[in-house]
Amino acid sequence: MRLLGRTEITTTEKPDGLQFVVSREHGWLDSLVPLGLLAVLVIGAWVLHHYIFAILAVLLSAFGWAKYLSDPTTRLSVSLVELIARGNLASTFDNEIRISTHEIKSLLFSTGGEGDRTGLYVHHGWTQICLIPNIDRKQTEDIITAIRRRFPDMELGDREPASLFFSGDGGITKLGLSSGNTGKDSAPEYPE
Repeated sequence: MRLLGRTEITTTEKPDGLQFVVSREHGWLDSLVPLGLLAVLVIGAWVLHHYIFAILAVLLSAFGWAKYLSDPTTRLSVSLVELIARGNLASTFDNEIRISTHEIKSLLFSTGGEGDRTGLYVHHGWTQICLIPNIDRKQTEDIITAIRRRFPDMELGDREPASLFFSGDGGITKLGLSSGNTGKDSAPEYPE
């Protein structure tokens, strides 16, 4: 086992799309630092006779070890129709995410924030969802570049505008009524 963990990404070209397999190998520091902090918390709570906190710390450690021992692999399958992320998604309950490609506004790297993980996110609708957690900016950009190369039209965004006056990308939709035609049958021009 190594001192620091590492992440390896394998890209496979398929006839109908791409598949990315992200394998994570934990290092000694990934294991020992949280375990050491938890041991200090449990011992401190027990010595100070805060038994409820000690019991909660033990339960938290059991949950952490279960998460640690789970499969550290994430698979992202990308096709013309949908994106499917399976495996370790850094989520408590979800182990699969499916997003239709016509809903995708953008693919991006995010540092997370408010408890979210860094990694590859998809922006669709009003939300951002993490597809591959715990990868750095370069790894994310490499995956996005491969997807854009294979599917250049994927990130066109929502094809249905939210209103009549604003397009899906936030710009104003022009109706083209003032086309500049000066013929008798042309529509009247209105000042802009």
